[in-house]
Amino acid sequence: MKKLLLSVAVLAFMSAPAFADDKGGKDKMDKNGDGLVSQSEFMAKQQERFEDIDANNDGSIEKSEFKAAREKWKGNKKDRKEQRQKNKGADTE
Repeated sequence: MKKLLLSVAVLAFMSAPAFADDKGGKDKMDKNGDGLVSQSEFMAKQQERFEDIDANNDGSIEKSEFKAAREKWKGNKKDRKEQRQKNKGADTE
């Protein structure tokens, strides 16, 4: 039961950014460019994300791997936010 809950939480966590905006979400998942994300396109992206999280490639995500991935994503989000702010500043000059 614990593994099932963790799996559901991971999938939900990984899916949220996919539709956050069209700059990095849906458009990247829409491989055939039809404006829709099919189940196979969605699942392919989830498989990529699962493999990214599964650092030791054992086919399971341990709590420590999930925590490490979350910290990495937080850092990436912070970096992107800082870059956007820099770009805004450059645009106004």
